[in-house]
Amino acid sequence: MRKASLLSRDMDSRFEIITTTTAFYLCLGFVCIFLEAGQIERQIAVTTREAAAEAELLWVAAEADGQHVALRGAAETESARQEALALAQQVAGVASVTNHIELVEDAAMCQSALNHKLQTGIAFDAGRTEISEESFSVLQDLANVAAQCPGTLEVAVHTSARGDAEVNRKLAQRRADNIARYLIRAGVPASKLAASGVGEDQPMAGAVDDVNERIEIRVRSSLA
Repeated sequence: MRKASLLSRDMDSRFEIITTTTAFYLCLGFVCIFLEAGQIERQIAVTTREAAAEAELLWVAAEADGQHVALRGAAETESARQEALALAQQVAGVASVTNHIELVEDAAMCQSALNHKLQTGIAFDAGRTEISEESFSVLQDLANVAAQCPGTLEVAVHTSARGDAEVNRKLAQRRADNIARYLIRAGVPASKLAASGVGEDQPMAGAVDDVNERIEIRVRSSLA
């Protein structure tokens, strides 16, 4: 009887070990599949951007979700927009492509596109000059448009009238400088950009104080 009991416990123990081991390897397999899928998505996105860069379409941004690719950026012509789409469709592993590339043909259209992107806003912590990470995607979209704009651009940062005017102006200038630096790193030529810390000197007509805290990117024919 005792031997039967020991045998039963031994079998239960072995079954538990087998079950635990099997579960471990199943979980490990799912993790590997998940990691591999993420690597494939990144590779598809990188390959798509490289294909566009080789065709000198440096303004093309690509994001992959599984085997689907979304294209973003700003093209000067419809033919350039369609060329980017055709290149993405030829990338190995891509099953479908959504073309979100916008057309920027002149200064007025460029200004309108920039204003539209800025509606989302660029966030800074109160009293700080570092750009919040949540605004990086907005800045990338702005860079894609700005790189294709004719003429030059002025990054203008406005503040409220609370506090010392000179402190506000310096804060606005540092914020404008940081935005310009991000746009340059994202592909906008430095020669196209100027950063202006306006501070509280240009309040919006009829606006309450907080509303005056705003960021503008103005299309100029010259930085002079």
